Amino acid sequence: MNRQPKLFALGVLALALVMLLTVPVTAKELKGMMTTVDPDNYWFVLTDESGDELGLRLVPGGKVLVNDEESDISDLQAGDQLTVTVENEKDEMVATIIRCNRQ
Repeated sequence: MNRQPKLFALGVLALALVMLLTVPVTAKELKGMMTTVDPDNYWFVLTDESGDELGLRLVPGGKVLVNDEESDISDLQAGDQLTVTVENEKDEMVATIIRCNRQ
């Protein structure tokens, strides 16, 4: 009995399954001013350059950098200028990295 066709079909099926389960992650950056921060819930509101307000959640394990030094979301203040790296997670835009440069 020839097993090659069965192994080939199984390999193709496994490859198709991996491709279906792999969702491409596209990150983008937003810039704006922080207007509100709720550190207990890892939530903040960013007013972008066009004046639109966006409520975002920092993912668990997300990074906060203040003047290029690791920090905590509780160190951020209203009025801080931010660059935020965001990704889509379960139909929600979430922050993965928050960068704040203070003078």
